[in-house]
Amino acid sequence: MAHALKARYYLHLSKRDAGYADKVLAEVTLASGLTDAQVPFTTVETASNPWYQYYRDRFDVTMVGSWVLDAMTTMADPRKPKFIDVTNDLLADHFSAANAPVTLMSNTELLFMQAEAQSEKNDAGAALTYEAAITSSFGEVGLTPSATYLTANALTGLDHTSRLSQIIKQKGIALLSQPECFNDWRRTGIPVLTPASGSSIPRRFIYPQTELSYNGANVPANTTLNTKVWWDN
Repeated sequence: MAHALKARYYLHLSKRDAGYADKVLAEVTLASGLTDAQVPFTTVETASNPWYQYYRDRFDVTMVGSWVLDAMTTMADPRKPKFIDVTNDLLADHFSAANAPVTLMSNTELLFMQAEAQSEKNDAGAALTYEAAITSSFGEVGLTPSATYLTANALTGLDHTSRLSQIIKQKGIALLSQPECFNDWRRTGIPVLTPASGSSIPRRFIYPQTELSYNGANVPANTTLNTKVWWDN
């Protein structure tokens, strides 16, 4: 688990560290065989899944984003009814049942990180790793991707930039509901998103008042929701 997290954090440095891919691959190798790390929940209301609690209390702001819906619809993705309650465009029970676990790190994410690092190094093995990542994601909901689906969504880009668009698209679907999707968007700009309002999409949390009150000397000046964190520059 520790090595998988290190791989994730090295991946965050893709804008800052030219050697990030080698470091990611080294940690992925050490994390090989990882069993999905999950937090369990129960049907007891006080110990239930946080998405379940959120939907229960905030039904007004719970729709799944249109990018994911459109992508899965266009691809006729078999995971869609497993991932999304298509009647209400909410996260399905796989994510939001009262006793659904919350995944902190998965073998699926590990494989997508490996595929991205391999692609950056123009390693021909990236295509097979990418396919294994998709297969792992399908397996999480008891499905197996068909040969037709894998062929239609194969990693075919001729350079890393084009391959990265494919990798992040599939990773964003596979990691639906997880905050790492936000980190991937910040460092890659994929997918291209349109703000729901205003002219920009927030890129960070602002510092809380307690930090301003008790550690103000160390809070960077003029920090807003749109100020990039250091690795995002």
